[in-house]
Amino acid sequence: PAFIRTDREAKLVKVFQNAKLDGAAMGSLSKQGLQQAIRNSTQGEGWVDDVQNAMITFLPAEVQFAKAVVTAESDELKKVREQVAAKRAERAAREQSGEYQPRDDNREGDFSNFGGGRDRGSRGGDGGGGGYDSQGDFSNFGGG
Repeated sequence: PAFIRTDREAKLVKVFQNAKLDGAAMGSLSKQGLQQAIRNSTQGEGWVDDVQNAMITFLPAEVQFAKAVVTAESDELKKVREQVAAKRAERAAREQSGEYQPRDDNREGDFSNFGGGRDRGSRGGDGGGGGYDSQGDFSNFGGG
């Protein structure tokens, strides 16, 4: 129907305006730049891939078929990597000095107030109605 087409055309116009995609921009963008501009101006709708693929056909052939260029890391990513490396170095220094105690894999004691430290291999047992028991025959369901 015409009203749906008109609505979708208006939405695409808004996306292209938000992405600043005009004739001049189309001549200066790479394939990846075009895709990113469209993605950044939409909210992950299902039709975005179709629009990207259609818009790529408007790019010059050498741009359409150019291999993706991996750009250098952003300053923000470099900063995060440096922070992670600093934290790792700090942790290693604390481990060597004895200040840092790695978590024990046997964490049963950490949760002793959540079940009284009972054996987790048998469920139910003495109270009846617990569920699966260590024999695997469900005999603790109702007097079996």
